Amino acid sequence: MQIADPSSAIPAMPEHWSQPDVSDSGVTRRGLLGNAVRVLTLLALSSLLVFKPARQALADGYDEYTSTNTGPCGTGGYAENHDCDPICGPSSVCGHCCDTWWHKSSSPYALRPNQCFAGFYDSWRWKCGSTTYRCHDGYYIPCSVCATATICRKAL
Repeated sequence: MQIADPSSAIPAMPEHWSQPDVSDSGVTRRGLLGNAVRVLTLLALSSLLVFKPARQALADGYDEYTSTNTGPCGTGGYAENHDCDPICGPSSVCGHCCDTWWHKSSSPYALRPNQCFAGFYDSWRWKCGSTTYRCHDGYYIPCSVCATATICRKAL
């Protein structure tokens, strides 16, 4: 009795299995994926050059416009032509709306973030005579349907 060669029982591997996965253009799947990763990495790195870096956070969290001659106090600004009456501009000055230096933000008060000037600043400086004030805007909301635009004013 003759024993058959066990390797002859295993079918031969098809030819296309032993060759790399190559398209008609000669590009391998591995090469295509590698190129895609390189392109995405370059796009991610180049986006760092396109976008501005984040602005530096202030310790108190508010952006203040510090000039008393330009911006909200200058020509075309929110507070133009309001001189010393009322100090800080057309909204109501509210003494009880202030914490130590800023407008209160907990109920019944709220802030008006980035509504002071140019869609960016939260407060501005105002000069009346020899005194400079910090003006910070917000709302006083004593009831659910009534809100008053207010300004916290502090002499510096």
